[in-house]
Amino acid sequence: MTVQLTENNYAIIYSSNEEINKPGTSIPDNIYSRIKDTDSMTKIDDEYLVSVSKCADNWHVICYIPTSIILTEKNEIILFLVIVGSLAMIIATLLNVILLNRIITPVSSMVTNLDTKARTDLLTGVLNKRTFEEITDNALRLCNNEHFGAIILIDVDNFKHVNDTLGHAYGDKVLSGIGDILRDTFGKEDYLGRLGGDEFCVFMKVPEEQNEDFEGFIAQRCESLCQAFRNNYTGDDKSYKISASLGAACTYKNVKTFAELYKCADEALYKSKQKGKDTYTIFEPSDEKGAD
Repeated sequence: MTVQLTENNYAIIYSSNEEINKPGTSIPDNIYSRIKDTDSMTKIDDEYLVSVSKCADNWHVICYIPTSIILTEKNEIILFLVIVGSLAMIIATLLNVILLNRIITPVSSMVTNLDTKARTDLLTGVLNKRTFEEITDNALRLCNNEHFGAIILIDVDNFKHVNDTLGHAYGDKVLSGIGDILRDTFGKEDYLGRLGGDEFCVFMKVPEEQNEDFEGFIAQRCESLCQAFRNNYTGDDKSYKISASLGAACTYKNVKTFAELYKCADEALYKSKQKGKDTYTIFEPSDEKGAD
């Protein structure tokens, strides 16, 4: 019995008898005449029993055996048919799996890439405004009297002066660098977002062990962030230093949404600007009237 796998033009890819039918050559004419223009069939005549099955990429699985052998060994007919059918099914299945994998992998990668672009600020690599607000709102729903959350609102000091002095290209470099500063300062469990222009925001979950001194924990993070900005220089000669003003607010009472928390942090940020910038302020519940 000879088993062959051929391309659409019946050129041999694999043959169980490579001494007679080598890969790259065409199948024998007497076999080709029996299966020409046929996708799937099993046929027996005076000379051959031939079976052909079409699979992926228009390839064909062709099996044939001289009829004389079948007539002298009738018991092999069933075995032959079983083997032919099984081989055809296995090869067709394997080819379909391979082809599907080749299609699904790039499509899945493309979908993931598009989803990332839709959720991310392309210049800085942090979450965009819409995604950050949605994720923060969902995280705040889990906060209660025992689990605190906080946001830190960040505004680059005198950013307009950076653009006017160094140009917008350097302004973009500064913004891109801020994404790196935030990733270096905060952990993977924190959410980083750009709300627009030179305004950024961070949402932190306060660890349970820090609950008794959550304001101290937030103050430590704010100071680290301010220091990271102070250590950052830009410009051709790296002589231009930038700084940032911060306003922080923690969940308390009924302040449990991003909009409410943002309002408090924005009030604290305003006070940091009043203090002379390059510093941070943590919103206190007693400041609630000011925020309103």
